[in-house]
Amino acid sequence: MQFRKFFFIFVISVLSSASHSGYLGGGHLFTTTETFDTQEEGFRVDFGANINSFLDLEWGYVEFGGSEFNKPDYVPVDPDETELNNIPETFDNFEVGKLSSSSADGGYTYTGLTSLMSNGLAAGMKFILQANKWLTLFTRVSFLGWKADTKIIEMYAEREPLDDEGGSVPVEEATNLNPCGNLGGANNRCEIISEGKTHWAVDFWYGYGAIIQPYDWMAIRAEYSIVTLNAVEFPKSVLEGFSTSLEIHF
Repeated sequence: MQFRKFFFIFVISVLSSASHSGYLGGGHLFTTTETFDTQEEGFRVDFGANINSFLDLEWGYVEFGGSEFNKPDYVPVDPDETELNNIPETFDNFEVGKLSSSSADGGYTYTGLTSLMSNGLAAGMKFILQANKWLTLFTRVSFLGWKADTKIIEMYAEREPLDDEGGSVPVEEATNLNPCGNLGGANNRCEIISEGKTHWAVDFWYGYGAIIQPYDWMAIRAEYSIVTLNAVEFPKSVLEGFSTSLEIHF
């Protein structure tokens, strides 16, 4: 929300002081990625100033949509693996996160990123080539100041019933219950989702496409774009997008 407020204040101040003709537009962003297992669609808003016949300055706000990782799989231990008999269950098939266990828990705990929402403010240049009177081709390069609000999931495997001293006891006497108040297992899955860290960084955001302008005051813009979100303690995420926008020129 703070990004949006800042963006619209920035738009008004720039447009009020701009000495060049320009444009304002917005549209739908179809986002794809190989980093995440599920990716929602987003939107973008762009505005710019025409510097000369081959260069525009451009600013924008973009929301890439929600991104999600699949949850890890619960994996029962093979009964033949006698050395693991004290840990009934574990996890597999996860791309981020980590497993932990302790003698007091009596089982594994998975903690990792499950989803995030990313958006950002962009500033850059658009290099344009006028193909004919109504068609313009362009290449864009921008700095993108982005943030991502994350959610963390904790998953608790089935636990061996233990007492306060770590000794095996009947289920009804166990004190090592998970945060859901049980020992887990197929009928008592314990999964807790909570707010995670908010990440901030600046990366390059590239794009290229075409602008069809049937009227002097209106144009349709189609663009392919790509950005790599890269921050400390954040999964390096490549987001590709295809956007269609309506622009008003003035």
